[in-house]
Amino acid sequence: DMLGTMAREQLEGEEAVRAGLREAGLRLLQNQPERALETLSWTDRQIGEDTLPDALDAERRLLRADSLARLDQPQDALELLDGLESRLATAAKVNIAWKARLWPEAADALGELVGRPPSPGQPIAPEQADMVINYGIALALAGDAETLEDLSERFGPSVLDSNRAPVFRILTRGEAPLQPIRDLAAVRRQSSEIELFREFLDGYRASTAAPASAKTVADTGG
Repeated sequence: DMLGTMAREQLEGEEAVRAGLREAGLRLLQNQPERALETLSWTDRQIGEDTLPDALDAERRLLRADSLARLDQPQDALELLDGLESRLATAAKVNIAWKARLWPEAADALGELVGRPPSPGQPIAPEQADMVINYGIALALAGDAETLEDLSERFGPSVLDSNRAPVFRILTRGEAPLQPIRDLAAVRRQSSEIELFREFLDGYRASTAAPASAKTVADTGG
């Protein structure tokens, strides 16, 4: 058991919501999205007609979106993240859209993360080069040749001078066959985006210990 009945019996309002979000995060770490959604529904009932602080509301939306995505509801998950402008939320959009092969949505989110190209003569950081490659893959599979050409013009000088050059040439050579790009997308991980969200979930590991006989938040009703 996780938080125990104390989350219902001793906490209220924002404190109860924070406890519920912690349990939902732990449920996701254990790959239990259904239980995470049950707990998030419990937090809804604690709020009633009150308004949560923006940061707490964003946290709740991120957890619910991740739960929905794991239950094969990626469109609902992405809609839930609309309006959230943090880097964490954008990384979550990339992760959800990529796994669901929603390439236009993945490209839109990656376009927000890719940043500016390095100054002339400066090397591109490996992390940014990987981001550029991911962006190029999503653009190619979304059929957005115009934006892909712009990406090539902006980042070509720096990426072509890195060890990502062979892949970048394939992506930007014009009318490249899609099957090799699909194969690349299937095996490639958005390591930086996934790691960012994993760190977010790992923050819930320091949860309140509960007696073995106690029920979890989602089991308490309310």
